[in-house]
Amino acid sequence: MSLAKVLVYSDRNTWTWEDVPEKMRTGRWSQTVYQVDDSPRYAGWGQFETQAGIRRWRSNWTWRPLARRDAVRNPVYDRYYSINRHQPSPDGWVHWQDNTKMGIKDGKLVPIVQEYVLNTYIRYDQYDVKAADDYWAATKDYWAAVRAEWDRVATTKGGIAIEEEAQTGTVISGRLLQMADEIQTKKLTTEKAIAEAKKLIETNTRKL
Repeated sequence: MSLAKVLVYSDRNTWTWEDVPEKMRTGRWSQTVYQVDDSPRYAGWGQFETQAGIRRWRSNWTWRPLARRDAVRNPVYDRYYSINRHQPSPDGWVHWQDNTKMGIKDGKLVPIVQEYVLNTYIRYDQYDVKAADDYWAATKDYWAAVRAEWDRVATTKGGIAIEEEAQTGTVISGRLLQMADEIQTKKLTTEKAIAEAKKLIETNTRKL
């Protein structure tokens, strides 16, 4: 595939469009990780490489907001500068992260902690997923509208700028998730929830 730009985390509470150099587009693949309210978390682009007979995808260096496990501790660093690697395996995949944890010191952004993360994922089909299927059946139209609204804001406002908080991600994610629950319990119609979600996203984001 050929991609021209990616919506990336660029500073605290801010996601902006990053142009991919033309010579680096063909054959590259982007990755976007989303938050629980379907707003973006971080993104990057990269390519598959084969080293020592092992096939893996490696991203460019990307900025990321703090993971919740870090943010709730109010650390001295406030963002990550990272590389992602994904390697398929016979029964799942392996995910490596190189995270440089950055913070402001004496008015300058500096590295504070270096973290290396290794996660392994194994395919498993023995879970009872009925609760998830029921939730999705009740709320999929609502979440489709929420995603469309995030996309609209990113396009019309030059990106997404919204305040975040450690416990929930964006400051509106708690209400967005609550409305989905209310749709499932029939306390709120999908139409009313969509209207409120659109208003929340519009009024809590600013133009870049």
